[in-house]
Amino acid sequence: MDARLRRYFGKKIHGGRSLAARAVDFVMLRAFLFLLIGVVIFYLSLSLTVSAVMSLFLTAAVSIAVSLLNRKREDVLIKKAMQRLKEKCMLRKLTFMPSREYADFIGRVLDCGLKNVIPREEGFFAECEDFAIFAFQNHPGCECGANDVLKILREKSGVKLIIAALSGFSDDAKKMCAALPCEIKLIDGKKILELAKKKELLPDEREAERDAEKEMNASLVTFEAVRKNALSRAKIRGYLFCGVIIMCWPVVAGFQFYYPLISAACFALALLAYRRTKKQQNDGIS
Repeated sequence: MDARLRRYFGKKIHGGRSLAARAVDFVMLRAFLFLLIGVVIFYLSLSLTVSAVMSLFLTAAVSIAVSLLNRKREDVLIKKAMQRLKEKCMLRKLTFMPSREYADFIGRVLDCGLKNVIPREEGFFAECEDFAIFAFQNHPGCECGANDVLKILREKSGVKLIIAALSGFSDDAKKMCAALPCEIKLIDGKKILELAKKKELLPDEREAERDAEKEMNASLVTFEAVRKNALSRAKIRGYLFCGVIIMCWPVVAGFQFYYPLISAACFALALLAYRRTKKQQNDGIS
């Protein structure tokens, strides 16, 4: 994994804080620890030299230990993040895969040779040993409800049935299947991914890294995005309000030469945002 991706994952792991912000935290915490240990040792030894040297060594030791633990923790979290990306990539592939390829994949995952595969708009029917199989090829984010499952149960009434889906199943669908006298197995998207992982059918590391790079590039704040946000219609009133407040502030706090400059800048931004909004309306952009 290249350095850019590692920094991106590091930023996500640390709550969106940048490398610079984490560096400042690192220095401040070490400085506080150095002073705290130094005060304790000075209190015990009454020697400034001893307390400074001991504090330096102990702070360095703690820093190394914490850094090693953080590195190990980051590696574990990055590994989990890469696994999620692989699964996400696999589900996207399966969603848009041709029916025959999808049937072949499900057969490999379930470790059985599918027979009499009949493609349907929402998935496919097939047979496997003494089970009938229906596999939904649905969007992973769309839960299979009771009505979706009911259509399949009516078509295959009274037979052993496996129903697979790339998403989950609703509680009503699960209760309905559990209440039937014949054996009904439900295999959701999570279980399909677990089986695919065991059989090493998930995408490789490089494909997951490409997905991570796309997410990283999409999350970058560009100058154009900042400009559009700064000059949006919603900001006009805010700029005007700030301009008026800053213009009147010398009455309270006394005159300073930079108050009129800041106020003028706020009014200028309000004007630019207003002109941009009018131009968009004239061009037919809402």
